[in-house]
Amino acid sequence: MPDWNSCPREVQLMILKLVPGSYASVCKEWQAVIEKRNFRQLKLGVSCLNDFQRMTERPRDLIEKIWLNVELLPYACRTCAMLESPTFRERNNTIVRRAIYKLYAILSTWEPTGHGLTLELSIHSGSDPQHFCKNTIFGGDDEDEYYADIESGNPLKQPTTIFDDRSHRWHEGRIGYTEVGADSILRLFEDITMPDYKNKRKLPEVHAVTSFMLRRHCRRHVKIFFTLLALIKALPQLKTMAYEPWRAFSPDAQGFRDEANRYIVEVGLPKGLKRLSVFEDFSEDWSLCIPSAVARIPQPQVARAFAQRSLQLEHLSVSFMVEAQHFFDAPQQHWAWHSLPPQRWAWDNLQSLALTSQLLVPLPAEEGQISGLLRAAGKAALHMPKLHTMALWNCLEKDAGVFLYRKGRDETSITWRGTWFPNLDRRVVQAWKKVASKYTPWELRVRGELLQGGTVKSHGDLIHALNLPPGVVDPVSLWQIRKEGLMSGLSSQYPGP
Repeated sequence: MPDWNSCPREVQLMILKLVPGSYASVCKEWQAVIEKRNFRQLKLGVSCLNDFQRMTERPRDLIEKIWLNVELLPYACRTCAMLESPTFRERNNTIVRRAIYKLYAILSTWEPTGHGLTLELSIHSGSDPQHFCKNTIFGGDDEDEYYADIESGNPLKQPTTIFDDRSHRWHEGRIGYTEVGADSILRLFEDITMPDYKNKRKLPEVHAVTSFMLRRHCRRHVKIFFTLLALIKALPQLKTMAYEPWRAFSPDAQGFRDEANRYIVEVGLPKGLKRLSVFEDFSEDWSLCIPSAVARIPQPQVARAFAQRSLQLEHLSVSFMVEAQHFFDAPQQHWAWHSLPPQRWAWDNLQSLALTSQLLVPLPAEEGQISGLLRAAGKAALHMPKLHTMALWNCLEKDAGVFLYRKGRDETSITWRGTWFPNLDRRVVQAWKKVASKYTPWELRVRGELLQGGTVKSHGDLIHALNLPPGVVDPVSLWQIRKEGLMSGLSSQYPGP
């Protein structure tokens, strides 16, 4: 009978991938493989931080990601349809502050590693999915089965649990959104404020962290001024940031957030940041519950801030927070205010760019503006010598489309992929032929791809169908959006060719 030592190394590694983590102490050979798997990504609750502080030097070098998942106080049905009281909110904020201060203090003693270190923050209450938002994923420990499905590549499955909770407006697997009070939803988006004004403590600097994530399963609004700004400023070696905030539910709140976003992009990001992905998520269904919810109107000053910051970036993606036309208008606007001619704008390091545009809709009245947008994008691309990918896209209810420029090893192309086709004039193709001839040896190829008909349960299904370039939205986040759509019980169709 063959023993362990007689097995080929490839077979040994395949077996060790299936061995539970508790078997790491069997022998040094097993320890080396299993510890690497055990410590590669750590998900820490508040109660784990004391043990984490005592971690020895060896496991530190194996860690690639730390996810701090802060669980807030539970709440009962008698308060689930109300906003948090000031006292309750302050108690929750204290939990978050203490956890973040403690983790940053621990990590401040770590030395940087060659592979870098990712830090993620998420905040939720264990009570959140027990009331009105049963179809919502928050990142809790009881949701680990969802992440196992993602990592294994399993396709989305129809929910096996049929929610029926009349007191929370769920009827045979469907929620009556128009019957749900606004505060029932807004409670999930309460503000998280970091600074401790009594002690005015600053976060210790952490030089080991090179990537920061705040994904859309964190519904609580981490306030941009002070809180998010403090988190980022304490990470001077940050190279990558994935930020997935939620759209505000009122024009006034959105106005404050837009101004804060403009500020943090202009002056709050570390100088060494190379890759920035921003995905502003939203829920069409929740908007039905909240009278103050209105259509998103991107502000030009926010796009200008991203445009100016992109001059130092290698990869930028901004979804739903800005209008692409405002981004490409930025050089002209900047010239008018600061005397910097548009031709002086040069994106010398930018390799990929992805932006959304509300102009990309299947309306004849918009076709002239669509052509103008794509020509402006081509004009900007003439000043992007390293650009290999640009995606301009939009999705709205049942319609979606993306204009995609790619510079590959053996061809250069522009492609329109969507549920509809715009009538593009020849000037659009000519603008992109100039880009291809300037930076590639290939003749520009022009393609069109009409999406096959399919079921739409959320904007995630449309984004998935567009097959957007990597970096637009985190793969786990996209999976969550689609999963939540499945669990809502609502759907529509987009037509095929």
